Parts: sequence; structure tokens; C-alpha cells
Amino acid sequence: MESEIQQQYLSILSQLNIGDIILVTGSKKPSKWLVRAQKRYYDQSRSSHVMIHIGDGIIIHATTTKGVHFAPLLEELNDCEDTWTVLRHKDLEHVNEDELSSSSLKFFNQKYNIKFLEAPEKCTEIDNTESSFCSELASKFFESLGIKIGENLGRKVFPCDFDQFFDSISIDSNWLDVTKLYRKIVDLPCQEEYLISCKANIALMSLMLMKRQYLAPFREFTYNALKKKKKITENK
Repeated sequence: MESEIQQQYLSILSQLNIGDIILVTGSKKPSKWLVRAQKRYYDQSRSSHVMIHIGDGIIIHATTTKGVHFAPLLEELNDCEDTWTVLRHKDLEHVNEDELSSSSLKFFNQKYNIKFLEAPEKCTEIDNTESSFCSELASKFFESLGIKIGENLGRKVFPCDFDQFFDSISIDSNWLDVTKLYRKIVDLPCQEEYLISCKANIALMSLMLMKRQYLAPFREFTYNALKKKKKITENK
């Protein structure tokens, strides 16, 4: 990729924040069904899926086939209708980037919560470390940062709730419309080269996180054993 084009990518990607929420409508029948099903909660429902931008044009989201995983934003947008929008929560401006990154990766590799829609009156539990639905994942991300976006709903947070957040944007609201910033990246040249680099970064991130998750129980066991040994020694 030529230096001038690289600078274009860097310039645009630097404007896309960690924690930005991408709202999309899938092109397949299940997506259309999900949009219709949500109209009982918000009659202007139009989004079937929610994704979280984690930096450099990479998103994390929950799908039926892969659970919670990373993907290139550009690739995901190709499978959606061109009506997608992007939200940014104002309170994230006060959170440092390391904390944002940590929270966005916290739920990686969870299973897809296929039962999420069965009991909408039961609110999302951030301690549910086993599975996530797409909007549940976004809700957990904000809750882990102390931002309760659905506290007045009295139920779980659905994609349609983000539609309502978007439609209610005003000077006094907590959300900003940053769709135009993201539209810029769609029109950039040399996207195949960019996607190759993006996928390589995703593969590396996924491998590192899975390794960390695999080793976590052993670290905890070792830590507890050393703690117990130290306590025994001190009691002698």
C-alpha cells in the first residue's frame, strides 16, 4: 500500500473511537424477522445487529456461528444493508484508552446467547461470563465501565433500543451520531490490502487472548497455592 494511501487510512482510523456502536440490518430473512419482532418495544426498529468498534477498523460482536469474536468492520458491512449508523457515547471521552480496550476485550470468546430473547423482562447480568447476544454484549461493555445505558428499560437491551438512542440524539442526550466518520473508510482505495493486514492483526489478537484464557485457571491455582503456603508458614 502506497504511503499516501496509508496516511489516508491512518487519518480516518484515528477518528474512529474504541466503544463506538455500529447498528446494522442484515440482508437475510432472520434479520428481517428480528427487526419486526422488536417493533413491540420500539415501532421505529430497524437494526438487527449491534457491533462494537475496538480500534483500527476492527469490531467485536456476537454471532450465532462464532460467538463473541473479532472481525474487520469493512467485511461485516458488506453483508448488511447500506442504512447502517454509528453511535458514540459522550461519557466514553472521560475514560482512558487502556480501560476502554480492556473492557472491549473482556467478553471475547463467549458463546452466543441464543436464549437472550426468551425472557426480555430479565435484565442482563454482567456476571454472565458464558454467553452474549449482540446488544447484550454492548450493554455489558458499557456496564463494565460504570455506564448503565438500559437502567430505565426494566428489561434487556435490544438492538432497537440503540435505534431509539440514535433517533433521540440532541444537544442534551448522551449520544453522538458519528456515522459520517465511518462512511469515509468505506470509500478508501486498496481495501483488499487493508483487509489482509486487518485479518492478520485479528488472528494475532485472538491467539493471544485465547492463550491467556487457557492459562488463567493455572495462574489462579498457582497463586492460591502460594498464598496458602505463605499463610501456613506465617502460622508456624
